[in-house]
Amino acid sequence: NYARDILTALGDDAKAKHEQCLVRSMNTVDLEAASKNVEEYTASLEAAASELEPINKLVRDIKIDLVGHAHIDMNWLWLWPETLEVCRNTFNSVSQLMDEFPGFKFSQSQPAVCAAMKETAPEVYAKIKERVKRGQWDTTTATTWTEGDENMSSGESIVRSILYGKRFMKKEFGIESDMGWEPDTFGHVATMPQILAKSGIKYYYFMRCDNGHPLFWWESPDGSRVLAYCYGPYNKGLDASVGAEAIRFGKQAKVDRYMHVYGVGDHGGGPTRRDIVRGLDMDTWPVFPNIKFSTARAFYQRVEREGARERRALALTARQLVRKAVAVRLRQLHRFEQFVDLVARVGRVACAPVHDERFGDALRDRE
Repeated sequence: NYARDILTALGDDAKAKHEQCLVRSMNTVDLEAASKNVEEYTASLEAAASELEPINKLVRDIKIDLVGHAHIDMNWLWLWPETLEVCRNTFNSVSQLMDEFPGFKFSQSQPAVCAAMKETAPEVYAKIKERVKRGQWDTTTATTWTEGDENMSSGESIVRSILYGKRFMKKEFGIESDMGWEPDTFGHVATMPQILAKSGIKYYYFMRCDNGHPLFWWESPDGSRVLAYCYGPYNKGLDASVGAEAIRFGKQAKVDRYMHVYGVGDHGGGPTRRDIVRGLDMDTWPVFPNIKFSTARAFYQRVEREGARERRALALTARQLVRKAVAVRLRQLHRFEQFVDLVARVGRVACAPVHDERFGDALRDRE
């Protein structure tokens, strides 16, 4: 089934050209031998896989970066003591999985949770520091002290959140955090790229209030910009659908690499053993993208490097998006004015003041 989903995601041309490969592959499997002769059954599976090779060539160059993460709300529906318990449980679980699977990597945001573990659970904090040294625990996503609000917070507050967060991570781990990680923020101010860039931050990950472009250069009015990514939830699971998802993302963003952020979130949790075992297994599947455990920073760096080398367009800047939004609103204004004029002509309502009072103000607000 996943191979059919992969072929569908590749598009109508690929499906028309290679659908018979799927049919031949299914017909090649000797189901009767499954219960009678294991060697014959295994041989039929190998033959079936070879029938899929033309499709496999189309997808193996697509890379999937699996980024394990645990979204932890600092104080949503619970009190601070429960937040501490969530952190302890999550980080102990992640540490255990790292011991069991040396290739597994994990990206955690919010320096505040590390500081909390240092103060209240030093044994957990020691595990974090050890795994950072191993290269399994990525701290470059821990930049703002917490994943805070951008709309009501002043610029000074955001800057200080970054300052204190980066200072703590540099002192404790010797690593310069360079990524804005705000998946659960409801709105993003236009000056944020300027604040980020001037704070030494090059990348931005978010999930809410997307603009329809999964990968783009987000630009502030002053021209500062960061490479921004927004594609789906921040607490995804991991199953066979990730293959087709990677293809759809690549076609939309015009890149051959996809970042899949997975792990139980909100009340912590992070990646599960089942997720990791499944990820390792999927990398052996025929007709499937190249899938590896990775970090968010690695994804951004590779996309930035490959995009610059191959001169690929990474969607639109924020300024272009604003111009598009204004153009849409102008068309809506024009249609509404036509409606108002029609109503006025039939004598049902006097609409003369509407344009100046409502829509004139709307246009002035955007000047």
